[in-house]
Formats: sequence, structure tokens, C-alpha cells
Amino acid sequence: MALSAPRVPAVRCLAIQGLPGGIRQDADAVGVLVGTAATYLGYAIFRDAFAHEFDLNLGELDALALQTFDQMLEGLAPDITPSKGNRP
Repeated sequence: MALSAPRVPAVRCLAIQGLPGGIRQDADAVGVLVGTAATYLGYAIFRDAFAHEFDLNLGELDALALQTFDQMLEGLAPDITPSKGNRP
């Protein structure tokens, strides 16, 4: 059975690509989409296991994961990152 591409990261990637500044010139939009979608879905799949492994509650783990994901996106789209108050 084939899976369809996830919509949430795809929409975010397209929003980032369409904003002034967009993703870095040397970044590939498809690569960004695939990488962010895999990260997003992988976290969702393993979230409970990670929380258990590191003895964190889900809120603490979510905060750490969001901070790291924002840092990753900042490397790909430095002008439009959540840490700068501009979340697509």
C-alpha cells in the first residue's frame, strides 16, 4: 500500500518557499520538503518512546523538539524562522 505525502510539512515548505527570502538559494525545495516531513512524522511516531527513554514528560519533549526543529529551519530559511517571530 502506498502512502501519500503528508500535507502539513508540504504546506509549510511551500509557504516558506513563497515568502520573500524563502529557503536558501542553495537548498533544494524537494529535499527540504522530504527532510522536514520525515523529521515531523518520525517525531510523531517515536514521541512516546523518546519521552520514556529520556524520562521527560511530553510537554518537555515537545518544547525541546520544537526548539530543535526551529533551529533546523532557521538554517534553511534564516529570514523567515519562528525564532524571529515569522511562522508561516
